[in-house]
Amino acid sequence: MKNKISAVVAASGIGARTRLDIPKQFYEIDGVPILAYTVRTLCEIKKINEIIVAVPEEYLLYTSDFVKKLGLSKVSKIIPGGETRQKTVLKCLCEVDGNADFVLIHDGARPFVDKEDILNCIADAEKFGASAVGARCADTLKKSDFDGFITETVDRENVYRIYTPQIFKKNLILNAHENADKNAVNVTDDCALIEKYGTKVKITETERNNLKITTRDDIMYAEAVLKWE
Repeated sequence: MKNKISAVVAASGIGARTRLDIPKQFYEIDGVPILAYTVRTLCEIKKINEIIVAVPEEYLLYTSDFVKKLGLSKVSKIIPGGETRQKTVLKCLCEVDGNADFVLIHDGARPFVDKEDILNCIADAEKFGASAVGARCADTLKKSDFDGFITETVDRENVYRIYTPQIFKKNLILNAHENADKNAVNVTDDCALIEKYGTKVKITETERNNLKITTRDDIMYAEAVLKWE
């Protein structure tokens, strides 16, 4: 039987490190906001049934306008985000279709996500219950003390940079988020919650660029790549 998959796009951050006058996800490249590039890619995945987008409250109308203008028809709901990314994701999970089997969680500021990586991640989630796109770390990694001096070289053999999307059985991720909220558990990504509650997450390995736009340099890179596409 075909699984129903809902996608959640977390796009309610303010993006202070880009030093822009607006949140980075609403910066326009060729007249199209970065967030729209991200959502458009998800819309093109046939296995995704609906998309829920969380944005700052003051950008609800703007988001609704470009969703209609660009024909992003799989967007079923646009909601205000929470105080943190974690709270934003929980709010989105509470809005997901009750019949959904899996939830795909993606950062709104990752417009370069590859469709093949998404499909591979979905396949891994359907097989293992939880998956996340990641790339092996090519750089040498060091640990430091509080004064910034190297204390240790980290073996990078099994070290990955974890991206989004991250995909989970709906009840698994919803229960993990609800428990974390109830017990004031804070983590940096959704995989960490799943790990904390004892479930293994399969890494969907990629060699493709899946940059999360964070700095002004990232904006310049995005302009070059997205205009070229």
